Amino acid sequence: MSKVKEYGPQLSYTDRRLRNLFEDPKSKYVLVFTEKHSTRYFDASTLRAMLKSCLKVLTERRQNARWWYGEAESLEDFKAYMKEHGYYPSMTRDQVNALPPGSVRKAAEEEIRYYQERLAEREEHEEFLKLCDEAIAAKDGRLAYEALDMRNQHEYERMNIESVETGDDV
Repeated sequence: MSKVKEYGPQLSYTDRRLRNLFEDPKSKYVLVFTEKHSTRYFDASTLRAMLKSCLKVLTERRQNARWWYGEAESLEDFKAYMKEHGYYPSMTRDQVNALPPGSVRKAAEEEIRYYQERLAEREEHEEFLKLCDEAIAAKDGRLAYEALDMRNQHEYERMNIESVETGDDV
């Protein structure tokens, strides 16, 4: 049986947020993943159960790289793709700075800005995959939660902790 880490020695923002959520023992929760073809519901009756659920989902997504979290392309492949599709800057920063103010300079600056944003996204994806692999290797539910939370605003990757109402207080 796998062990899921709940807290380290120092509480991060994520740890404090989760701990506060589960402080009231009367509160009941379910973890909801809204994906492309379905909505999935997981046990979040305790912090431990929720973290195990996060680890399960992250592991599934990382193992099914074709649809979810595939490897980041190499930097060389990225640059080749950008050149092939016309997104690689046609001028260096120094060449752009040497241009007089005007529409040509503005367009060249936009090319560089766009390329740098895509490069930053690629690097962010690479860091995200490292976090996923670290969480899975360590069986660390907190890291799995953080990784899933990082992608929470992406299409088909919504993760919500929903409270469940029961008739216990009637």
